[in-house]
Amino acid sequence: MADGVIIHEPVTPRAATLHAHGEFDRDNCDRFATAVYVELAAGRRVIDMNMRHLDFIDAACVATLLDCRARAFAVGAELRIGEAAGIVAQILDITAVPRLHGPSGGAHRWTRRSVPRDPLSAAAEVVATSGYLVERARVLVAQTRRLLTAIHS
Repeated sequence: MADGVIIHEPVTPRAATLHAHGEFDRDNCDRFATAVYVELAAGRRVIDMNMRHLDFIDAACVATLLDCRARAFAVGAELRIGEAAGIVAQILDITAVPRLHGPSGGAHRWTRRSVPRDPLSAAAEVVATSGYLVERARVLVAQTRRLLTAIHS
């Protein structure tokens, strides 16, 4: 399981900022939904999801964020995703999140922190991400084997 944390920062009675830290994947992406729903229940109508300190997200997290955005819109609120950098910004770009338009026809709010990219650091980031994914795959294979052994014994 990834080690992601979300810190709530109420800004006003109608607005809040959520700061995502660490790594999020399908095992813990429900923390995004919980954080957004808590703020919506508190009456917040503008929720900024700050991803400055987020190191990794996967497709399940992107789907969860889009579901949260739709839920916010359904109650007259707005979820804004911003400050993504590195691999997180790349994942959001690849999945077209910055270009999505909401049900109201308005552009999805997006802020991307400008980070100078040198080819060596980009390559190192790809290697590090690949290493993480390979290790995660090993863990999942081991867990699957344990489950299969338990089922068949």
